[in-house]
Amino acid sequence: MQSDRAASDLSTADTVDKLGKQQCQPLYPPTPMIGHLTNEEIEALNDVFSRMEIFEAEESARIRYALIHLSSCHHEITRTTQVTYRKTM
Repeated sequence: MQSDRAASDLSTADTVDKLGKQQCQPLYPPTPMIGHLTNEEIEALNDVFSRMEIFEAEESARIRYALIHLSSCHHEITRTTQVTYRKTM
């Protein structure tokens, strides 16, 4: 019975700090059981994961492009503002 209590305590990943306060640490989701899946189903999942990786890489490229474009726009606005300010003086 004591080992059951210890196992349940570990499953919550709670720890007690030096002041006696209970702290909860994040848990990772359990690894899914895929032994019951057919080869075709596993292949379909792998295809989904591959497409997800491609999508994430494309999204990162779009974000990098947007940041570069934003920086360029900021530089152009700053330059235009400085030129306009000098002309009014």
